[in-house]
Amino acid sequence: MGIMEDAFMKKAKELNIKPKNYKTKDAKKPNQTKYSPKNKMKSRAAHAPYNFVPLNKIIVPGELQNFDIYQTSIDRHTGFIKLKITAQTPLFIRDTVTQDIYNERQKSKTNKPQQPNHFQAGSMFKIPGSTLRGMIRTLVEIVSWSKFQFFDDRYLYFRSFAAKTKVLRKAFVDKMMNISENSDRSGNTIKRIKYKLKAGYLCYKGGNYFIYPAKQDKYGLQFYRVEESKAIAAFGIPSVVDYSKGKKKPNRNYEKLSQFYRPAVFTIGKIGWRRSSRVGKTKSGKIFTETYCGIVDKIYQQNYKISGGRKGILITSGFGPSKHMHWIIAERSTDDKQVILIPEDIIKAYKQDKNRKEKYDLLKELEKGNKYVPCFYDPNTKAFGHTCMFRIVYENSIGNHVYDQLKDENKIDIAECLFGIVNEKRKLALSSRVYFEDAVCAHKNNSDEMTTSIPKVLGTPKPTSFQLYLTQDIKKQNLADYNLKPAIKAPIRGYKIYWHKNKNSNWEVLKLDKQIFSLLKKEGVDLPEGSYDKKEKTIYFQKIKNSTLKNKIIEIIKTNKREKHYTICKPISSGTTFDGCIRFENLTDVELGALLFVINLPSNCHHKIGMGKPLGLGSIEIEAKLYESERKNRYSSLKDEWLPWEKCDNKRIEKLKNSFAYHILTEIGESAALESTANVSKLWKIDRMKDLEKLLSMKEIGQGYWAINREYDELNSVEFNERWVLPFPEEV
Repeated sequence: MGIMEDAFMKKAKELNIKPKNYKTKDAKKPNQTKYSPKNKMKSRAAHAPYNFVPLNKIIVPGELQNFDIYQTSIDRHTGFIKLKITAQTPLFIRDTVTQDIYNERQKSKTNKPQQPNHFQAGSMFKIPGSTLRGMIRTLVEIVSWSKFQFFDDRYLYFRSFAAKTKVLRKAFVDKMMNISENSDRSGNTIKRIKYKLKAGYLCYKGGNYFIYPAKQDKYGLQFYRVEESKAIAAFGIPSVVDYSKGKKKPNRNYEKLSQFYRPAVFTIGKIGWRRSSRVGKTKSGKIFTETYCGIVDKIYQQNYKISGGRKGILITSGFGPSKHMHWIIAERSTDDKQVILIPEDIIKAYKQDKNRKEKYDLLKELEKGNKYVPCFYDPNTKAFGHTCMFRIVYENSIGNHVYDQLKDENKIDIAECLFGIVNEKRKLALSSRVYFEDAVCAHKNNSDEMTTSIPKVLGTPKPTSFQLYLTQDIKKQNLADYNLKPAIKAPIRGYKIYWHKNKNSNWEVLKLDKQIFSLLKKEGVDLPEGSYDKKEKTIYFQKIKNSTLKNKIIEIIKTNKREKHYTICKPISSGTTFDGCIRFENLTDVELGALLFVINLPSNCHHKIGMGKPLGLGSIEIEAKLYESERKNRYSSLKDEWLPWEKCDNKRIEKLKNSFAYHILTEIGESAALESTANVSKLWKIDRMKDLEKLLSMKEIGQGYWAINREYDELNSVEFNERWVLPFPEEV
């Protein structure tokens, strides 16, 4: 059995499913090979519980009118849409924090109590109107070819000196070091490395950030290498690597260290070319790597007196399986003329980096009251980090990979006309003309609440996984990343939407650490047979029917120091219904049609809201009834202003949807029929709309490989480490 098949079998076991015969489907997008689990190794296709609806390349403009007055010259629609919402899978939207939970959170810095209950107001379970509004707005933006504007436009960071992606590895290495190659008499290759980086001390003065360079020795060096064994002897710190049980893994005691730098005094033993113990091989000979550096001979804590000793700072960075050396930075230069001002854009990008561990955040170290914090920096860009091989920023922001026309503030789209906008550039403010009420649970006794549970912990790939978040051409050898020029050659994949899953999906399959299993045993918890896998450290919560036992397990987990990794929740069970309402004012045929188009979806398509969407939670079915006001009757007679229901039936809804579809088709250059309702189905046949329909569909929900292809790739799997590409929705 191959590597990939092993991974599939492991995932199948975790999902408690039996692999079925899977179907293959021809690719329908350019630059994409055929995909199926059988040829996955060949096609290098990743899998995930989400996929993307591609970006539109043009904007269909909205119709700007004076919305604050009653329009008599044109037909406008005012009324409301009654919603009946049925949960197709368990549903969870976290409730607001109570005063008691808030007080507990203030007392504890480690174990923060969570609010496990579903959202409710007045003792009634509800779906917040804001939740429905956000979901509907996103869909309106997609189907109306509106602007793509609600995204986190920031610069991402990367470190890839050992990456398998050659282009990315070269980009990082070129920033960090100069490398020269020579051959010896035996035909061996000698790679010689000199660091481009400098070392210094970051400080904050007068509203700006500066770096004071570290003092240089006569060789021009500001920082040195020190064997970990010497640092351990001097400071009593743990080893970075835990070698117990014959494995190289991160040492938890080392990870618990609250600070990565310590004042020291040291002496230098040797300065020159240091050869690495790792040896590469080629057909013609071996490859040796030599780095120009200074090696510390002796190191002590700074209050220790030593002849010829120099003051400096010991830097202890993160885990590496073969790591055995740390860094020493020489003391700070006091020459104010050498001080370097850090540009504001560098500071902004640093603050926006969400993947940095807090203890390695240099700006937060300054906020703690430290006047000077040791750092390494690029003398050209002024980028900085806590260790020599620090993560550097990509050349493009996420926004650079979005089509310029989708960010054009001079254009107003249909979504903005419906939901409102404040456009400072055009000095234009439009209020929303659609209003979403909370949807109230139809059962007043709240009997649909499930027992307290803990969903599977998710380690999700982030936008830094460019193989998933950027459009890739897999015919090319190298993947596009955020350094690509111009960036728009690889636009972002589009709108992220999660696949639906079966209501019986194993969202309660919970992997626990060894410590929690020991606590369960200590407390005498007897897990039912078949409800856990000791080897995989997994509990199958859905197989534990005894609620008392389930609650006891949860209480034990909550006392564990790593409790913050787990989410405690009491979802609403599938089949529960909610009654909601959307009110609208002064809408055109196209605008009301857009609203109805995304509410009244094709057969077998459903919406998705709330938490736990990657696990299959939050799938809902919406049934809509339209009620319109006859505005002329309201102001001209004593008649009932509301049109009778028979005039607002499905035919009326389909007519309005058709008006919207006709408008979009003509605006994007597709032919449309004036009076036919076929425009709706034709719009759904546009490529990106077919992707949307596939993502919203529950028709093909199944088990076996269907489910596996909609799970996350493990973060240390072959697929993730080798950056396999996520296929288009139609190819999954």
